Amino acid sequence: MLILNTAEVDFKNLTERESDFIYNGLDCCVTHELVDTLRPKFDADTRQIHDFTSALQGVCLDMSLTGIRIDYRRRGITIRETQAELDTAQNLLDTLAEAFWGQGLNPKSPKQCNDFFYGFLRLPPKYKRGSKNPTTDDQALEKLKVYFYARPFISLIKTCRDLKKKLEALHARISDDGRMHAQFKATGTETGRFSSSKNVYGEGVNMQNQNEYAKRMYIADPGCKFAYIDLEQAESRMLAAFIYALFGDSSYLDACESGDLHTTVCKMIWTELDWTGDDKADRAIADKPFYRHFSHRDMSKRGGHGTNYYGKAPHMATQLNVPTELMLRFQANYFEAFPGIPEYHQWIIQTLQTSRTLINPFGRKRIFFGRSDDDATLREAIAYMPQSSIGDLMNLGMLKVWMKYRAPVKLLAQVHDAILIQYPEEMEDTLIPALLDLIPHPLRARDREVWIPCTADVGWNWSKNDPKKKLWNDTNPDGLKEYNGHDSRQRSETVQKAHGLLGSVLY
Repeated sequence: MLILNTAEVDFKNLTERESDFIYNGLDCCVTHELVDTLRPKFDADTRQIHDFTSALQGVCLDMSLTGIRIDYRRRGITIRETQAELDTAQNLLDTLAEAFWGQGLNPKSPKQCNDFFYGFLRLPPKYKRGSKNPTTDDQALEKLKVYFYARPFISLIKTCRDLKKKLEALHARISDDGRMHAQFKATGTETGRFSSSKNVYGEGVNMQNQNEYAKRMYIADPGCKFAYIDLEQAESRMLAAFIYALFGDSSYLDACESGDLHTTVCKMIWTELDWTGDDKADRAIADKPFYRHFSHRDMSKRGGHGTNYYGKAPHMATQLNVPTELMLRFQANYFEAFPGIPEYHQWIIQTLQTSRTLINPFGRKRIFFGRSDDDATLREAIAYMPQSSIGDLMNLGMLKVWMKYRAPVKLLAQVHDAILIQYPEEMEDTLIPALLDLIPHPLRARDREVWIPCTADVGWNWSKNDPKKKLWNDTNPDGLKEYNGHDSRQRSETVQKAHGLLGSVLY
């Protein structure tokens, strides 16, 4: 049925198929009219980002249609194990709650949690901004952890909530082709990072929020292998490049390019330790205990990341379970070693107060409408520049892979600063090095060319190879392992027998 004039259509007697055609046609017409109206208003930056995002639509559609093969046996095992963990945590919570106030506690019931924390325990209520109703969401529970007698309940409630989310993801609908599909969007976030969700048929899951246990059920097709390619210390290097470009301070950039950022930071902050100058020996010193379960290197890594993004000492101390005084000393030493970081914070604050607009090196422009003196707005703006830049950098690399190697390589997922791909096993030793050369893109900061290198982990399922058995009873022999020129492993026979004859190969 060809419709030229909607005024001539009898809408009451349309078939469902005809109605869908008209709906989709009008959708396209309105979108086309909007583009024609908006395009003349583009400047050089917005036009570049619009064209770049449009080019990524093909990648999004390709990944959404391809999906990832599911190992049903592993999925069943993971569901049973996760359910058992949830039952144990819920039983402990109910037992503890019954001993206190005579009844169990449902972690997902806002009313019960409010009654328990604000009624029975009489803790000061926490509110979301603009709301008059108290909340016990995860942010509120973090604030309530200052009351030591509430901590066991908070820990169990958060554990139960996390496990329930994992179960919901594990129970996501799998398509009839035996694959998990997700709908990827290049326009789903304000930073330009991809987002993902269920597809239009209600199948699939958010592929960017999968934990290590769930990832093991995602497996490569027969004769194929996975590679998980991610940018190395991406946000730190990008922030360091900004600082050098803006202020000429190369201290943080030099640390990032030293080969071991976190050990280098340790050497600059804890100068009183007996550093040797030997990389291996100094790494061992950095790994020595510092405070409780933290080594010096742990503190450098976690404390440094939070401090880069304007984390305040009291809040970070709560998050890391360390004294506030220790965090204050760390930040004072950190800023002394890298003075460009607080200078960058002040630059962001001044920019918000004067123009409210930030533009990253790729031309992605964002206007911040929140109060310029609000900490949440400041943290969002401070994180925007490195995060949006890394998102664009990874998307550019992904687009280059898709355009040059579309035949042998199947893009399966994009996870902010990383991509998951599938490729024929026999091509590994020529293809992986080529991709690691193709994806990085140089950035110019004053007189220096800054590269953010990438690494690849390869295997037959999406989770990590685990030689120390930290996650499972076995080593996950088919898991992802760092690629160092050649991977001599063979795929497990049990997996090949179970899946080698199922479905069709994509190539």
